[in-house]
Amino acid sequence: MTASAFSSSFVTSVEEFRALFAPNSDDRLLLCYEAYHDEVTTSELTALEDAVRSAAARHATKVKLHFWDCGSEAFLAAKEQLGKVRGTPLLAVVYRQAIADTLKGPVGVMIEDVDHVCGRLASYQRGGKVAVFPSLSPRTAAGDACISVDVSKLVGVGKRLMTEGKADYAEKFFRRALDTLDAVRPNCDGDENFDGSTALCLAWVALAQMVQGKNADVLMRRLEKDYVAFCGEIGSDVARVRAAHRIVTAAPFTWRSDTCSQRKLREVLARDPQSHEHRCALVVTLFLAGDMERCLTEAIKLRTLHLPFGTTAISAIGEFIGHDHALMRNIGIDCERPSTGV
Repeated sequence: MTASAFSSSFVTSVEEFRALFAPNSDDRLLLCYEAYHDEVTTSELTALEDAVRSAAARHATKVKLHFWDCGSEAFLAAKEQLGKVRGTPLLAVVYRQAIADTLKGPVGVMIEDVDHVCGRLASYQRGGKVAVFPSLSPRTAAGDACISVDVSKLVGVGKRLMTEGKADYAEKFFRRALDTLDAVRPNCDGDENFDGSTALCLAWVALAQMVQGKNADVLMRRLEKDYVAFCGEIGSDVARVRAAHRIVTAAPFTWRSDTCSQRKLREVLARDPQSHEHRCALVVTLFLAGDMERCLTEAIKLRTLHLPFGTTAISAIGEFIGHDHALMRNIGIDCERPSTGV
């Protein structure tokens, strides 16, 4: 097992706060508290430090713990953007120089959660997650420690996390990008580029939820109601997610990336070619992996067997790649061939 790398320190100035998000810096846990209002004691800080040190050693996590008494006026803007409220400590998870998650509550409760947090960080640091799809940039403004949100960087980090199979963290980045756009919407009403960015963020949040097996219907309803023009752009990310949602919601099961890898599904189908539910799952997996040719092949088999899911999947794929695409033109020929069910 790789040795952990743990250290702790106090953040006492704007400069030290800025340094936490410097390029190529380590992953961190940042405890944000107001000593007086949050009633945080020295013994609680020591207990949290001991808990993180133990969890880091147990999971071989490379992480630094920072204690930040954020009561100073210099930190007001950063505190507000983090969602820190008076009376409740906040633990921020800084992954790849960006705030990926926050935990709110008494320090005693946080201590119970740090083992899970360190375990998840360690798994991400080691890699090995299943990939599905082939800025918040915390930085400071002059004079205070204000976290400036760069939407393009937020989305970029989220996409990278998606390719690494880290949809739970990716969802948080996409969500923060979407929340940022919604916050400034009154100043950008009617801007086509702004609307396109919002549609893209909505789509990515929805996709991250679908990959985790969550219900993304609310997001998709908003996307199709308010940004329908972007849904019809052939080959776009928004069109891809719309098609993915149609396929996922039509499937006779809850699809999850951790249980529906191509390898697992093909092993099942090799033993039982008539397992239609697993073939439906394979259609979803192949679509999310971007393998449209094999995805259509499996969908055609299902349609030939008179399973409605096959027809729905073919229709959704056509909306994404265009019904004039060569793959779609070949479907009529392929469907005339007898199916063995294999």
